[in-house]
Amino acid sequence: MSVPETHDLAGIVILEGLNEDQLRDFEKSCRWRRFAPDEQIVDQQSDSNDVYFITRGRVRVVNFTYSGKEVALEDLTAGQYFGELAAIDGRPRSSSVVALEDSDIAKMSPERFVAVMKMYPDVGLKVMRNMAGIIRTATERIVDLSTLGANSRVHGELLRQHDPGNGGPRAQ
Repeated sequence: MSVPETHDLAGIVILEGLNEDQLRDFEKSCRWRRFAPDEQIVDQQSDSNDVYFITRGRVRVVNFTYSGKEVALEDLTAGQYFGELAAIDGRPRSSSVVALEDSDIAKMSPERFVAVMKMYPDVGLKVMRNMAGIIRTATERIVDLSTLGANSRVHGELLRQHDPGNGGPRAQ
């Protein structure tokens, strides 16, 4: 475990539009850490509820089936964030998150994150839009699992991965 050399939230998409002083204030309220490849950042069902901002690197959001099989949900890169669900509703984590490469992560308390969304409605709106996208993608995948055969599901997933506006990589 090491601490990143720079503490900079300027590249975080949901914080775009905040001025330098506002960003510096938020940076001071974060705890910073560098994660090595394959290092777990968040454990599924953990009671932690901080929000994490990726300032460098790439992470994978995963779930595990009862039989222990890993199901990759999505990969996130610098400028993205995760952990907002637990910060907002206070419930245990719904997924695990693992670093895929050296990754610098800023961790913010749920109280501070909620305060940021209240102080800056544009930030709150971006979070809501992102959550709406996650819900839409999940709904589409549930329908696909319920109605399509395996080959059709694979074709649909390949098409989705090439269209960020339709459930592909997280559109902010």
